[in-house]
Amino acid sequence: MAPSAAPSASPTTAAPTLSPTKAPTLHPCNDGSHGCDSVSGGGICVVTADNSWHCACDKAYYCVANCVNTPGKDTIGHKCVLTSSPTSSPTVSPTMAPSANPSVSPTMAPSLSPTETPTLSPTETPTTSPTAASFPPVAIDFNFEAKYKDISNTDVAGATDSDGACPRGWTCTGVAQVKDENYINDNKYNYAGQQGQQYLLVGGDLSVGSATSAEFTLPSTIAMAQYYRMGGADSPSGFYIKDAKTSATICGPSASAGADTDVFFEQQCDLSAAAGKMVYIFVQDKNAATATFGKVLIDDIHFIDVNGNILGNARYFKEDTTLDWQLPHKVATDFTVHAVVKATTGFYMKIDNDEKQIALNVPADTMSTVTIQRTSGIVTVLVEGDETTYDPVEMDGVVSNVGFSDGELFSESIQTVA
Repeated sequence: MAPSAAPSASPTTAAPTLSPTKAPTLHPCNDGSHGCDSVSGGGICVVTADNSWHCACDKAYYCVANCVNTPGKDTIGHKCVLTSSPTSSPTVSPTMAPSANPSVSPTMAPSLSPTETPTLSPTETPTTSPTAASFPPVAIDFNFEAKYKDISNTDVAGATDSDGACPRGWTCTGVAQVKDENYINDNKYNYAGQQGQQYLLVGGDLSVGSATSAEFTLPSTIAMAQYYRMGGADSPSGFYIKDAKTSATICGPSASAGADTDVFFEQQCDLSAAAGKMVYIFVQDKNAATATFGKVLIDDIHFIDVNGNILGNARYFKEDTTLDWQLPHKVATDFTVHAVVKATTGFYMKIDNDEKQIALNVPADTMSTVTIQRTSGIVTVLVEGDETTYDPVEMDGVVSNVGFSDGELFSESIQTVA
């Protein structure tokens, strides 16, 4: 191709720009400015269909704080916790009975297609107060039990504490760990009197340790914490509840906390001046040189409101078939027991260390579901397939054990009502 016969009178190409074109704007999820991973591990940034974004937790985590998913508005990092690995084998026993009360009517049919257009703006008026968090928080174990599953919160359903592990929601140092009822300490003494089948060993007679719970907020109706202590280790060893902001002690060991004993005894901690505060529990054993009675063991931490009720609803499954059941924690409120049994003539509850019986008539040739319900101190009984009318019985007080006097037990659960 030949060149032009003559050059053109002026350049045919426009003059170049004075500065290079700016780099394209990166999406917050790509340039690292989103901040979704600044609160905890597992935080991620999610790009939405309209090129907006919001914070969330990775699929291997679940959210425990700042858990909102609003595209374009949810720009605060979520607090994410790694989901526990599944157990190596399936649950030993299936649930023993369907829900006690079915819904009055079936769920309406789902819509045939998704909503066409999302709302253009958020709800005009927010609620007057935030949704109350469940209390006690189930992410922290206060009973130290592995054989009873607390399913009051489905996010951590089935999470349990194995013998030898630091309990769920705690940080441990030294020898602190969950132990079962058969553990023998460093002076070869068996411990006894715990509520349930496991407890928290913080330090032995010749060993030391500490355990610190995650932070949690006390409800406005809080009056006190109660717990079981076995010991001998004197102050500053013992059980403390501390202000999460200042680490100041709200309540600490009582004068009797260092009692020389190999049996658990009940202690309490006044929280009436700490309602609404963020707190944590700190337990320590610093008596390393004591040859005997230098230990700190803790069990069954529970919280009492201003009306004297134990706070928190919980449901527990019993995973063995022994007739007697020492409950994971003592129950002073309303509750319902469901059990599948055969050939039993009686049900009992140990109330304030006094055993009270109810005669039953469960046949030997078939498994029957027995429902025992206590409401305002009055106990009613319903036996599946039994036409016997059981008169209501007054059984008020603090229950530590439930069980059947004879026969064969296949499954059992208790649901408490705060």
